[in-house]
Amino acid sequence: MIEFVTHFTKMETWRSTFEHDKKLYKKIKSLLSIKSLTEYLKLVEKKREKPTDETLQIEMIPCHNLLTEFSGHIADACWASIYTSVLKSMPNLTSVIITEAADKKPVGAFLLLESTNSAGEKVLVIRGINPKKEWIAKIDESSFIEKVIETSRKIASLKGAKLAIVIDDHIGGATSNRPSVYSKISGLKPKLLPVIGLNLNNTEFNGYDITSDTFYI
Repeated sequence: MIEFVTHFTKMETWRSTFEHDKKLYKKIKSLLSIKSLTEYLKLVEKKREKPTDETLQIEMIPCHNLLTEFSGHIADACWASIYTSVLKSMPNLTSVIITEAADKKPVGAFLLLESTNSAGEKVLVIRGINPKKEWIAKIDESSFIEKVIETSRKIASLKGAKLAIVIDDHIGGATSNRPSVYSKISGLKPKLLPVIGLNLNNTEFNGYDITSDTFYI
């Protein structure tokens, strides 16, 4: 329900309908508050039985090919079917496909954007971290996010780039569509430094300006 309200209703439907009048959009958006739902979700997460000590082996596979074009569908994410070609629109984008090691079945995806900061330094930005909804119950979100960061850091090192992550102010934006994943990522924000002067021209994807919501990690 949280994802439906924040992503499909507010972002995908209302944003396009009322984008010409930001004040009106803000007023209408305030009518559907998810505060009570998010507070209840936190209680549920505290009580939820976490995975056992058995380790679930997963693989994170960087792609710059046909899988990138289908990454939105693989992740059940909002960039699916938005672009005629993701790679032609964003040649600086790499998708990372998440699979279970046992059967290689795709269980989600996230994106890496190559850009620069105000000093001209290379920055690799993590965004759109979306494991499939039905798969989230099998994982510990904190460990999963650590794996995302670890994998991305290796790629950033190979590219000679600093690693950063998008942490915007709402579920269903450029960070993640999954409430429990977004909750863990947003908890990292107070300890992180913002990226200054991130290049808007090669980081605006699916209509999201992330230049004020990106932090070194």
